[in-house]
Amino acid sequence: MLRCDSQQAGLLYAGTETTVYVSPNDGASWEQLNAGLPVAPVYDLCLGGPNGRELVVATHGRAFWVLDQLDVLRQATAAGGMGATEHRRLLAPQRVMRHVAQAGWDPWPGPVGAKTHGQGSLGVDGTFALEAEPGGRQYLDEGTPGAHDVRIVVRLDPGDPPLTELRIHVRDAAGQTIATMPVAPESRWDVRYPSLESGISPLVPPGVYSLVLMDGEGRELDHRLLTVDKHPSARCSDDDLREQARLLLSIRDRVAAIQAALPGLASRPAERRLHRVVPNGDVPRNHPPGILERLTALATVVGSGDGPPTAQERDAFDRLAEASEAALTAP
Repeated sequence: MLRCDSQQAGLLYAGTETTVYVSPNDGASWEQLNAGLPVAPVYDLCLGGPNGRELVVATHGRAFWVLDQLDVLRQATAAGGMGATEHRRLLAPQRVMRHVAQAGWDPWPGPVGAKTHGQGSLGVDGTFALEAEPGGRQYLDEGTPGAHDVRIVVRLDPGDPPLTELRIHVRDAAGQTIATMPVAPESRWDVRYPSLESGISPLVPPGVYSLVLMDGEGRELDHRLLTVDKHPSARCSDDDLREQARLLLSIRDRVAAIQAALPGLASRPAERRLHRVVPNGDVPRNHPPGILERLTALATVVGSGDGPPTAQERDAFDRLAEASEAALTAP
C-alpha cells in the first residue's frame, strides 16, 4: 500500500505487513515511522484533515490509527533526508486557537459527604457556522475543541548543549518574556500566562508571539514565530481580549502577593480579612470568604468567556485591591 503526500513532493508512505514506512526522497530510502503504531498488517492509508495534516492507517485486526500534525514530519524531511531542516533547531509551530473551556461549577457543594449537583459540558464542544442553504453546516473545528496548546519540537545538532541546559522563552510582540519552560524533544505550551503559584493562569490574547530557544548562558540558538488566533465563536475584538487579559493578570498578581504575605500574618487580625480561616473540624461555608477567595472567584467570572471586562468586574477588583492593600499594610 503506497500513498504520496498531498503537500510535499517526494514524501511517500508505505503500508506493509507489519508497520508503516516513510520515504523523503521518492523511495530512494525508507525509514520506519515509529509513532506508537502496533505491529499489524496495514491494508490502507489515507491523508485527511485540513491541508492533509493527518495520516489515517487502517490495520487488519488492530483498528484505525491516526497520526496528526504531519507538518512536523514534512519539515523534518523537507531537505530530502530525515531530520535535515536547514539546521533549524526549532520546527515551525502550527497556528493555535484560543479556547475557553466550557466546564460548569457548583457554587455550593453542600454538606460534607453529600452528593453535589453542578452543571458541565456534555460530550465535546463543537463550533459550526450555518451555510446559506437550509440545514447546511460547516464545522470550523471538525466538531472538536480547537487546539489550545502549542506543540514545540526541538532538534539539536551534534555539539549543542544537552536538553537539561536549554529553555524555551515565549515573548510577546513587545519582546517581553511571558513564559519560560524546560526543553524536551517535544514540549508544549498551554497558551497561558504562568500562574505565579496563584492558581490563576489567564489565556494570552490573540497575536503573534516568539518562541526562543536559549542555552544556559542566555544565548539564542533559534526562534520561531507563533500566531494565536481568536476563537471563531468570539464576538469581541482583539483589543477586548487584551483588556480581559490585563485585568486577569492584575488579579493574579494581587492574589500572588497576598499568598506570599500570609505566612507572616498568622494569627493576626489581617489574616482573617485576607483569607478564610477554617478551624479544625469545621467546614468552609460556616466562615465568610476573605479577600483572597473573592479575588479568586472574580478571576473565574472574568475568564469564563471571551469578552471585555464589565464595569462591575473592574469596580470589584479596585475595591478588593484597595482592601487587600489596607490589610497588608495594617500594623
